[in-house]
Amino acid sequence: AVEEAIPQADAWIVEPEEGEEAEPPFRYNALEIVSPADDEPVRENAGNITIVTNVSPRIQRGHVARLLMDGSVVQEGPQASFDLANVDRGTHTIAVEIIDERGQVLIRTDESTFHMLRFAGGAG
Repeated sequence: AVEEAIPQADAWIVEPEEGEEAEPPFRYNALEIVSPADDEPVRENAGNITIVTNVSPRIQRGHVARLLMDGSVVQEGPQASFDLANVDRGTHTIAVEIIDERGQVLIRTDESTFHMLRFAGGAG
């Protein structure tokens, strides 16, 4: 009998060894916006606000958190909080999502709203 050669196409498939589990895909357990609270009025004349999230486990290397405000991405990076300046007065919706290297959304917060209260400064 002739020994059958492994077809080249299948040669790269590596079976997990006996007793060795294939690593499950990474998952975040939780991601939530902790500040500002949903529906919270924010009094800040300059329109500065810090959006703070709680993520578990912490953001992994290569993953990016991105902050969406009113449906548009306003900031992204490997951090769990975002500092915004000069936010327009009024009600804004925010959400945060974490994406992987391929741009896949791994987890996303519920949408949250805050109300930016700024005093209109007069010239005199």
